[in-house]
Amino acid sequence: MKVNARVAPANRSRRLGRVGSERERKRGREERGAIVAHSRRTRGQSKCSLAQRGSSRSSLPARLVPSPRPSQVHAEAGGMGWCRLVSTAALLVHVASPQSSLAYGTNVQRLSRAHFEFTLDLYRHLMEAPGGRDNVLFSPYSIYNVLSMLFLGAGASSDTSRQLRQALHYTNMSYAEVHNAFKLVLENFQDSYYNDTVQVANGVFRQQGVGVSSYYERALEEFYKTRMDELDFAGDQESTRTFINDWVSQRTGHRIQQLLTKPPAADTQLVLVNALSMRARWLFSFDEAHTFAKGLFYINSQRRFEIPMMIGKFKLPLGYSQDLECRVLEIPFKDRRISLFILLPDDLDRGLARLEEHMSSDTIKALFSTLKDEMVNIRLPRFRVSQSANLVEALVRMGVADIFSASKADFSGMSDDRSIHISDIAHKTILEIRESGADAASATATGLERIGSFGDKYFEVDHPFLFFIWDYRSGIVLFMGRVADPTPITE
Repeated sequence: MKVNARVAPANRSRRLGRVGSERERKRGREERGAIVAHSRRTRGQSKCSLAQRGSSRSSLPARLVPSPRPSQVHAEAGGMGWCRLVSTAALLVHVASPQSSLAYGTNVQRLSRAHFEFTLDLYRHLMEAPGGRDNVLFSPYSIYNVLSMLFLGAGASSDTSRQLRQALHYTNMSYAEVHNAFKLVLENFQDSYYNDTVQVANGVFRQQGVGVSSYYERALEEFYKTRMDELDFAGDQESTRTFINDWVSQRTGHRIQQLLTKPPAADTQLVLVNALSMRARWLFSFDEAHTFAKGLFYINSQRRFEIPMMIGKFKLPLGYSQDLECRVLEIPFKDRRISLFILLPDDLDRGLARLEEHMSSDTIKALFSTLKDEMVNIRLPRFRVSQSANLVEALVRMGVADIFSASKADFSGMSDDRSIHISDIAHKTILEIRESGADAASATATGLERIGSFGDKYFEVDHPFLFFIWDYRSGIVLFMGRVADPTPITE
């Protein structure tokens, strides 16, 4: 995700946003003071990982997340499958504001709930964009991370802060609680389990000579694991583009190489980047030898095309909602910390639109509550989807407008320069789902049965569907998407 922030011409008048009450201003000063004090106290102290603070699953918002079930592996064959996802976000802005103290259970639960509401909101608005009824693919976590770093730098009682707080669903959390929770989530992804699965990196690049609050710099390092690098946006724009693209490429396994398709503007002051890469092995494995090369995927009742179909038989959580007229299947990755949830509508032509129309945190909760272990015969396409999106229009429709206005944006928590605003937010995501077969010897298979036994359930992903990729430990949605026209992986 890429966000561009620029400085307005010096002679341009700046209309300040509505100033809050004295009580609000006092509260903002107190919160920021507490954050700064905590940042000073905690520098140099040892970090405590999320895993050390208690049970990973008990911390999740129960009203949203289904309980994972220990299941026996029932596989017709053994190959090692994997899913690869990459997302990047970048932002060109001016930032400077600190964060606060740690409180694991409640704060992370609140952050998880707020994040899920934001995820559904953003999805709805992305659907309104041109082409939104085709594939939609984004990383809610990547976008949320960058916007939260912006929220840090917004003036405490400004309209800029209020708009971000409402869009991010932080209305029941203080500045301190928000950024403490983010620190714990980032520590979660530093757990050794995620070393070969999920890589998260934040980068902040500022124009040489631009003054940024030292408190904000310390807070970025303490809570977002980020240090600032200086670049010359004004002097050598192409070199800065290459530098940032190389930074992103290295942190996504070279799968996203051109986040910035054009150089940042000469008046860019700051670039914030979040890169998220995931490559995970399935807990229960597909066998490449069973993949059917000429499977069919129906875009609608009138259009279909051939696509390789991975075939397997596993004991997996399966559920159904009559209200949504859709089924849900959970396919866990290694160690069950992360799962893919596929939401498959009944109706080929109108089912996905109906699901999207009625989708909310409550209806998703109700759908997930129906999950129970079943012996499932599954057919899943081997496919690739990629998407680049400019998020400005979607965020404006969500009520986040002032950050894009030179006369209204208030990032006084980042810098004394009151003309800084956001010019662009770009986001790029890549998804691949396939079976590798290269590590078949390491697969686990017990209780082999014939595919199609009496009483088995069938889940054939042969028409448009929605998906979530969910991290159980943090309660965060890493990726969400709508797959209406997947690209077959034939090699």
